[in-house]
Amino acid sequence: MSTFYCLPGKKVKEWLARKEERIEIFYLLPYSPGLNPDEYLNCDLKAGMHCGKPARSKVQLKNRVISHMRKLQRRSDRVKKYFKHEKILYAAQPIYLMAKLISYCLNWRTSLS
Repeated sequence: MSTFYCLPGKKVKEWLARKEERIEIFYLLPYSPGLNPDEYLNCDLKAGMHCGKPARSKVQLKNRVISHMRKLQRRSDRVKKYFKHEKILYAAQPIYLMAKLISYCLNWRTSLS
């Protein structure tokens, strides 16, 4: 369990101040996976990695992760279900943010190769 916690720095606060009409910030507890929509994605990904034959190499694991994330890109209905849980309804307003998160993760993982 990670106990890392940080507050936004001066530059981040200034940027947020300029965008306050377009962005709403939700500060979560230092460790609150039940309140964090990212954790629903992580759970989905882990479940996807445990079905079928186990990956035997880093390359196989990477390919399975990318494949699962691409499947989620095509199945926005599945991603939208993450936000129907009562603990994270607060995040349901901008539903497209999760799609952006998935896209970012795919781009990040692809850039590692």
